[in-house]
Amino acid sequence: MATNRKYRCNSRDWQSVRAFVLARDGYVCWVCGHRANTVDHILPRSKGGSDLPTNLAACCAHCNYSRKNTGGDQPFNTVRW
Repeated sequence: MATNRKYRCNSRDWQSVRAFVLARDGYVCWVCGHRANTVDHILPRSKGGSDLPTNLAACCAHCNYSRKNTGGDQPFNTVRW
């Protein structure tokens, strides 16, 4: 199994991973608890994070885009809600 798999944004593989993560997390944003409609990298790819489901979490668009590239500075275990 690849440790740092990268998917193309609109590939079938990425869409499958995205759907899996959203369903796994119950469509609840891991940052604020609102309805999630995107998937966020816990540790950004630019900082060595992977596209594997273990590094992804459901996230609302507002939290995802406001976090930008701060993963690692805000660990996954510091859920605000």
